[in-house]
Amino acid sequence: MTGSPAAPAGLGWPWSLGSALLPDGRVFVLGGSTAQLYDPVAGAFAPTVSPIVRSQPTVTLLDDGTVLIAGGSQPVGDTPGRALSSAELFRP
Repeated sequence: MTGSPAAPAGLGWPWSLGSALLPDGRVFVLGGSTAQLYDPVAGAFAPTVSPIVRSQPTVTLLDDGTVLIAGGSQPVGDTPGRALSSAELFRP
């Protein structure tokens, strides 16, 4: 693959993203108002179930392949908004 794939609408700016490399080689990407799975073989993004809208979350791959999403803030327009003290799990 040459170049970089275009990020889908709603992912937010790169500084607001969190990501985790999944065991199957895809990348879970969360930020702004959406969550996406990036397939590096196809060079394409695909939408997935979107968790709570978060900017600057912590995204951690757990031993069982589940992704822990925690903290960050709830964006309001172009500002970071209020801090979030919640966490949730994504199961690919």
